[in-house]
Amino acid sequence: MSNWQESAEAIGAVDRVLASVGMKHGRRATRKGTWKNGERVKSKKIKVELVAKAATGRAKKHAGADVRVVRVPGWEKFPWLAAGFSTRLGGISEAYGAGEQNLGWTEQDSEENVAENRRGFVEAVAGKKPGELVTVRQIHSGLIRVIEKDHGNLATENGRAVMRGDASMTDVPGLLLGVQTADCVPVLVVDTKKKVVAAFHAGWRGTLKRIVERGVGTMQLRYGSKPKDLIAAIGPAIGACCFAVGDEVRWEFESQFAYAPEQCHWRYAG
Repeated sequence: MSNWQESAEAIGAVDRVLASVGMKHGRRATRKGTWKNGERVKSKKIKVELVAKAATGRAKKHAGADVRVVRVPGWEKFPWLAAGFSTRLGGISEAYGAGEQNLGWTEQDSEENVAENRRGFVEAVAGKKPGELVTVRQIHSGLIRVIEKDHGNLATENGRAVMRGDASMTDVPGLLLGVQTADCVPVLVVDTKKKVVAAFHAGWRGTLKRIVERGVGTMQLRYGSKPKDLIAAIGPAIGACCFAVGDEVRWEFESQFAYAPEQCHWRYAG
């Protein structure tokens, strides 16, 4: 089967940017049967136990390490808003390389390391302000979670997400919403007037399901947000240099987005 490599140009209108952010996303298979009662069931314990033994010592050693955060230019003018994108630098994990900021619950890294990395990242983003990191168990869907004041438990005791979905939004102070991405596109949307924040995991499947567009619509219905008051940031994601997609992905986008041929240049790579 022939492959097509895709590349996306910047889109002037914010709504079109948000509608097409998933065009750089790659297909990533998900494991089946690895979750039970909100916990990932580990099939292998190799390396995990070895890493866990030294977790406490490394946490103390790297307590003063610089956790690197990619800031959004211009957003610093909102004193109530804390936002940023993580990098691989500044953590205490060694499963993927010394001093890496691994924020994912993987079999290769210990829970202690991940929890410490997440704590450091939250502090780097929000400073000393008290805050709770809220994530979702991502399933490449269009499901959006609205978090109210009486939200109940948002994570297990060790910090794992309990809600399934690929986006969340809230107007509750003290909550730091987050999504995890590898090649997918992280999108942050903020209502600067209503002080509503939203975080989206915009993979190509979610984009076809209009996850960001639906999210903006949800903000309008739930909080009375107005498009003129919204600002958005698209975080680091995979580029056209490094990923090829099949014809079925190209056809999906061209059949659903009238402007896809204009904004994306499909190059034969097979």
